[in-house]
Amino acid sequence: MLKGYIDDIPESLDEAAKMDGCSHIDILWRIIVPLSLPGITVAGFYTFILSWNDFLFVSILSQTAATRTLPFGLQLFPSQNTVAWELLLTAATVAMIPVVVFFAIVQRWVVGGLASGGMKGA
Repeated sequence: MLKGYIDDIPESLDEAAKMDGCSHIDILWRIIVPLSLPGITVAGFYTFILSWNDFLFVSILSQTAATRTLPFGLQLFPSQNTVAWELLLTAATVAMIPVVVFFAIVQRWVVGGLASGGMKGA
């Protein structure tokens, strides 16, 4: 996911930093990482959403109630004959809160990363 984003960083910045006396680590931390921070944020947010909503993996490996995730626990609300909709919808709303809060925090970088990652030759 990050390969295309990092490939768009001009090599002339690396060459200019080498001419200024930067080591490879300095180039990485002072040039590459700050320029790729929006892409890293998008990849991190995407990974968080995928792991948060991972149902199959948790359903196979979860042995106890302590290892279940919130989305997996939502499927336990309906019983055999009835569905307590008020409890299910309340729990679904509570399960969405961390994702919404995380997106509100990183929204600036996610939008910037998506916009600049989609440009070619800009």
